[in-house]
Amino acid sequence: MELAPAAALFRSLGDPTRLAILRWKAGRGEEPFPDAVLRLLADNLRGNVRELENLMRRLAALTR
Repeated sequence: MELAPAAALFRSLGDPTRLAILRWKAGRGEEPFPDAVLRLLADNLRGNVRELENLMRRLAALTR
């Protein structure tokens, strides 16, 4: 299966860039995530941006 260009790009990004994207996405939400949580996600997850957004939404829902 061939990845879409954006998904391939995100998977090839380093952890600092992935963390910056997650911080930006989290800052747009109603419930900001602690930086430690965002670092954990950036270090351990390798999905595309949509997958990470879904995970962030699910985590936010679990914390309510």
